[in-house]
Amino acid sequence: MASYTSTSTDFTAGPSGVVISESGHLIAASKVNGTHVYNRTGDHLGSVYDVMIDKITGRVAYAVMSFGGFLGIGESYHPLPWKMLTYDTSLAGYVVDIDKTAC
Repeated sequence: MASYTSTSTDFTAGPSGVVISESGHLIAASKVNGTHVYNRTGDHLGSVYDVMIDKITGRVAYAVMSFGGFLGIGESYHPLPWKMLTYDTSLAGYVVDIDKTAC
């Protein structure tokens, strides 16, 4: 696979030239999984476990946030509408307007 650098970010193109990793406004679901989720006050709430994509529209419907537990044992999961998530480059994670006690 070829790796390229654009003015906005790095991305990887597969053999056919289709971007498969990341570009300015696109990111692979595999890179979203595991990204930390914080609330507006900077408290770590959990991480993105997976993203759910609408099969008809192709849009991300919601992210599944995992929280609690240790090494995958006792984790709980909470769906977050994708529109609620804002990516914060300074945190390298997503921010949601949820109180930590809700998790």
